[in-house]
Amino acid sequence: MAAALIVLLAGGLARCADYYVDPARGGDTNPGSLEAPWQHFRTAARIVQPGDTVFLREGRYTEDALFTVTAGTAEHPITVRPYPGETPVLTGGGDWGQMFHLNHDHYVLEGLTFEDTTCGNVVFMNHSQHCTVRDCTFRRQTGTMILLRGGGYHTIRDCDFDTTGSPEGGGDGDHVYVTGSQHNLIEGNHFVRAGHAVCDIIEYGEERSHHNIVRANLIEQHWGGGLYVSRLSYRNLLEDNRILYVGEEMEYPKAPVQLAADDNIVRRNLMLATGATPYAHNGVLLAAYRFSGMDQHCRNNAVYHNVLYRVGRTALMVTQRQACQATGNHVLNNILYRCRTAGPAEPWWPAGNYYLAFETYHAFADNKWVEFPNGNAFHHNLVLHADGAGEQPGEDPLVFYEQEGWGHSLAWVQGQFPAWIHDNLEASPGFVDAESGDFRLEPDSAAIDRGDFLTRTREAGTDVTQIPVLEARFFCDGWGRIPGDMVRVGDNALVRVTAVDEAAQRLTLETPVSFAAGDPVSLPWRGVRPDLGAYEAETP
Repeated sequence: MAAALIVLLAGGLARCADYYVDPARGGDTNPGSLEAPWQHFRTAARIVQPGDTVFLREGRYTEDALFTVTAGTAEHPITVRPYPGETPVLTGGGDWGQMFHLNHDHYVLEGLTFEDTTCGNVVFMNHSQHCTVRDCTFRRQTGTMILLRGGGYHTIRDCDFDTTGSPEGGGDGDHVYVTGSQHNLIEGNHFVRAGHAVCDIIEYGEERSHHNIVRANLIEQHWGGGLYVSRLSYRNLLEDNRILYVGEEMEYPKAPVQLAADDNIVRRNLMLATGATPYAHNGVLLAAYRFSGMDQHCRNNAVYHNVLYRVGRTALMVTQRQACQATGNHVLNNILYRCRTAGPAEPWWPAGNYYLAFETYHAFADNKWVEFPNGNAFHHNLVLHADGAGEQPGEDPLVFYEQEGWGHSLAWVQGQFPAWIHDNLEASPGFVDAESGDFRLEPDSAAIDRGDFLTRTREAGTDVTQIPVLEARFFCDGWGRIPGDMVRVGDNALVRVTAVDEAAQRLTLETPVSFAAGDPVSLPWRGVRPDLGAYEAETP
């Protein structure tokens, strides 16, 4: 018999069993015990109950699939993992285009290896919730590796993804495809080569993707794009990711981060070495455009404390097309340095080492910008062009505005549009060792204390946890998935954010603080003001 553990639940006794699968010596009429295992893990679907674990023995599992029948529980999920000390390999096409079809809640896939798969999706979470994929390896898949459709609160953590889809044409295949799903956490993974994008977050019919968190991942793309948020998605968080080599080997435009959506936060990411040949790729793309009849606006996104280094083409591009709106986006405290590695050549515009570009060429005639830059703010950033001849402060042109056909220096643009573009710095950032990937700041860096506070208090308060602020959208309370932001309010000690009310422009804190009207509120800073870039310097 399968080994079993009796667990006391609130409603009575639950039997938590261990089952075993062995493709070489198992049989599907066996009881699934260690001595008499099943041959296929699909057999487990109709038998497992909450708290059960299915152990896969060494071997290759070909054309096998698991379609869930029973849900686990929060206290007792259903788990599939390798037998200790063994590495089973799951391969082939699965059933009906899936290898694991998780349409029930509370499943855990742990430590599994998938390779040379030809499924539509290797793992398909279909309107389920609270499933976890951790410490798994995915290699050489033809379609999407993990698809999240509807539902939410899933976790994808500490997995290795290597090669999915194809870089041909516009690219095909995503490592993680989030469609109409919410409150998912994608954290600590290593991604290499996806034909379309590493992570694509979109809608599914009337279901919107929102409150998803993509954080602390290492992305070494070499093929397609990085993190894409579009198609009516909103309020997602992209933070602390290291994104390299986007767009290599591709002649279709790609970007480390592309937003065609509203109200997202992009912060503390390193976006490095995008492809320069055969096509030069951009850094951050804020894009409002119509896709398959759907108007995708790009509004009120917050992009701050990122580093863009050795980007092939333009470090930041804002585009508005058809009847869509690109407005209200806030870009601050970033470092844009040594970009335009492909040189100043442009396919459609006059040549120039543009680090910022704004275009409305495809906007309808009644949707052109009335005034530059259409309510998009760019301030307190370090922007410096450098090439083989050295650093080039004062590069002219550095900013391009397609609608009026002009390109000018950063100083000229700041002088003409000071309400929206101001306090940007052209100076060497003083990284510890950028070429070796160390983007911390040297003690004498010009980026220290040159940032802006994310917001300020609207009025004074004494010993309160409710903080009225000018802009609440820069902050995250964790959305029930991660700890909320640690912030500093005026001269107070650091305190955690437990709730963000954007409508009321109010932050709720874990412990009370006192403050004056106009006091700064920001993520932790050590000196007089926040530093620029992804890392606060260790010494003020």
